[in-house]
Amino acid sequence: MPIVVEATRRLAKTAGDLPIIANLIGPVSVAASIVDPLAFLRDLRSKPKETAALAAYVTDFLIAWSRQLIATGVDAIAIHEDTTTPALVGPKTFETAVFPHLQRLTAAIKEEGALVLLHMCGALGKSAAAVSQLNLDAYIPDASLSPAEVRQSLPSIAVVGNISTFLLHQGEPGPIAKLAARLVREGGVDVLSPTLRHV
Repeated sequence: MPIVVEATRRLAKTAGDLPIIANLIGPVSVAASIVDPLAFLRDLRSKPKETAALAAYVTDFLIAWSRQLIATGVDAIAIHEDTTTPALVGPKTFETAVFPHLQRLTAAIKEEGALVLLHMCGALGKSAAAVSQLNLDAYIPDASLSPAEVRQSLPSIAVVGNISTFLLHQGEPGPIAKLAARLVREGGVDVLSPTLRHV
């Protein structure tokens, strides 16, 4: 952690107008990784008080960590809640066991004056209404979703994406430029970025 703080401090001195974006794993995903993830996912339903207590502890830590990063010059924080998405745990469990911790974390980041981006794998489905209440500045879809789908689910939130990493690695500049222009013009993308792909 001290190395990350020092890195952001140095970046802030040299980045000029470029934004510095820090990445955090989401609170409930971190909580799941502390224990056995599969057991934790089961326990979200069978032991809601215990899992909530662990997720709240992790959320407190991430809030403190976010404040430290913002104080050193971070402009935005991207939260990656990959383990406990609506597509994996279902909309009801997401809204009762994940959303409150995300809401507390995003509110704390916003209070410090930084922007908040959120990435989750899979479709939002019925949980799009809950995600829209997180006061996000942007949403980062994974490779399985088109930006247009996300735009439809979250009409008031900026969409970040979705240039194929395979195309960036192996493609020619011309087709990449055409895809980028099409995504901005037709695909509803507000910020171009490589696609997030989890294996």
